[in-house]
Amino acid sequence: MLDAASLSHALTERYGVHMTGEARKEADGLRAEFRPADLPHTRGFSVGILIGWRTVEVNFAPATYGKQVLSAMAHAEPEKRSTFHTFVQAAINAGAVVTFQVNGQNLGTAETDNWPTDWKSLTFGFSKGPMTIDSANPDVVDGLALLWTSRMLGSVLALMTLEPVEQQPAGEAEGGGHQALITRYERSTLNRQACMDFHGRTCKVCEFDFKKVYGTIGEGYIEVHHVESLARLAPGTVLDPTVDLVPLCSNCHSMAHKRRPIPFTVDELKSMIAAALALK
Repeated sequence: MLDAASLSHALTERYGVHMTGEARKEADGLRAEFRPADLPHTRGFSVGILIGWRTVEVNFAPATYGKQVLSAMAHAEPEKRSTFHTFVQAAINAGAVVTFQVNGQNLGTAETDNWPTDWKSLTFGFSKGPMTIDSANPDVVDGLALLWTSRMLGSVLALMTLEPVEQQPAGEAEGGGHQALITRYERSTLNRQACMDFHGRTCKVCEFDFKKVYGTIGEGYIEVHHVESLARLAPGTVLDPTVDLVPLCSNCHSMAHKRRPIPFTVDELKSMIAAALALK
């Protein structure tokens, strides 16, 4: 069975959103469901995953009275949609099939300008297979679960509105006067996770992998570099994590900023390393 407690903790650490989870073993595979702890079950959302014999499926599900969550996603600003698309593209690059239906219609995840503004329903999921899965190995199945639930959770949170958490009166019906409950998190955290999900967690310059060198303590660790200095970005610039952010190790990140105000590029740093190695 999947380790729901450890996976919830890992998702919480990644996104700064307190997640809770439940796991069970069923005839068709290993299932788990995760949801934000700060949102009432009837008004939030959940991310569910099924690890089958040779497939992985992960899906978003709004709660029974989750209309306000869908409304927040429908009205997401361009930068939020850009971050959303980065997560989705990472899933596609990893071989997943994406289902994205709003109000029963198939929509593109990249052509966000064509999205309707009134979302009555949303069907959103990733599926990958056939693939070889060692379901008897807890590390393997938990690793798969974290990879794909994190990808889906990041996609969903990317479209969310940043608001403080409030408490709903128990039993309040849909359409009450309270504002949508969307948990707190830092958008920079989402952009960072989107960058790592798309580009990976090894240095783009020297290919340093913290996990390979430091073991479990280095798992998932990498620094994220702004290709263009934040101070030089024009107001209102829409950040695209696929091109504006890049994962770098601590050394290469420091060297990139040895030139100001325009940092050294990845290619320039690669050339420096190659030139230095040629002198040995």
